[in-house]
Amino acid sequence: MKKIISLIAAGVMAVSVYAEAPSIMLLPDKTWCNAQGYVNQVDRGGKTKVYEDYEKAFLDQELTQVKTGVNSVFAQRGFPLKDFGAEQESDDLDEMEDEAFEGAETGSSYAKSSSDIIIANAKPDIIIKIGWIKNSVGFNYSLSYRLEALDSYSNKSIAAVTSEGAPVPRTTPLSAAITEAMKSNMDEFCTQLMNHFADVQANGREMRMNFRIIDNGSGLNFNTEFGGKELGNIIYDWMHENTQDHRFTERSSTRNRLAYHQVRVPMRDASGKAINAKQFVAGLQAHLKSLGIRAENTSSTLGSGSLAIGEK
Repeated sequence: MKKIISLIAAGVMAVSVYAEAPSIMLLPDKTWCNAQGYVNQVDRGGKTKVYEDYEKAFLDQELTQVKTGVNSVFAQRGFPLKDFGAEQESDDLDEMEDEAFEGAETGSSYAKSSSDIIIANAKPDIIIKIGWIKNSVGFNYSLSYRLEALDSYSNKSIAAVTSEGAPVPRTTPLSAAITEAMKSNMDEFCTQLMNHFADVQANGREMRMNFRIIDNGSGLNFNTEFGGKELGNIIYDWMHENTQDHRFTERSSTRNRLAYHQVRVPMRDASGKAINAKQFVAGLQAHLKSLGIRAENTSSTLGSGSLAIGEK
C-alpha cells in the first residue's frame, strides 16, 4: 500500500511542476480491433487500407471493462482521460467529414480516417493505444497487455510497455485485472509522458507541412518572384520567423512542392489559444494573400499542415 501511495504522489507532483497536464485519449490498438473484427477496409489508389472501426469497438464489453480499469489507473496519477463515448455524442462527425477539402478548380479531395476525425474533434495531446489477450491458467487467467503513447500531432511514439500480469481467479473482472497488471509499469510510463509534454511546452509541438502548386495554367511555381524574391524563399522566411526558436527541417524542395518536417509550432498564440496545423498554415495563407498570391488551406489533421497555392 505504501508503494502505491508513493507512486500516486509522484505522478501528482510530476503534473504540478508544469502549467498544465496533457490531455489524453484511450483507443484500442489496430491489432486488437483487427482480431475482434472491428475494422473497415478502404481502397485508396489500388491499395487496400485497414482502419479501426471505433464506433463498433467501443460497444465491446471487454473494452468497456478495460477502459474503466485504465481510466482509474491514470486518474489516480493525475491524468484524467478524455472519454471517447462522450466526445462521440457531443460532436457531429458528419460535419467533420464535410470539411474534407474539395478544390474549387481541381475537384481534388483529402479523405480522413475515423482516427483522424476523432482526434480532430477531441484534440487530445496524447493518444494511448491499448491491446490485450486473456491467457487461461488452470482455474485462473492472466492478462498480457501492450500500451503505447503517441503524440497526436506528430504521430510519434513517446512511451510503450508490454507486460503480463500475475494469474487471477476467473471470476476477477477484467477492469480489476488490468488495473493490477499495470501497477508495476506505470511509474516509468507516466514519467515519459510528462517528459514529452514538458518538451512540447518548452519547444513547441512537432508538426509537418506540405505546400504544393496547383497547375491551373498560370505558370506559377516556387521559383516565381514576387517583389524580387522567389516564392519558395518567401515561404522559407515566413517559416523561420513563425516557428518556435526557428526550428524546422526542409524535407524536399522542387518547383511545385515544398515539404517540411520536425516543424516546431508554439503551443499557443499571443491570445493564449491553442494552435494546430490548420491554424498555423492560416497565418502563411494570410501572408501570401497580402502579396496577391491565392492559396487554399487544405490541412487535414492536427499535426499535418497543407497549402494548395494558386487555388482558392
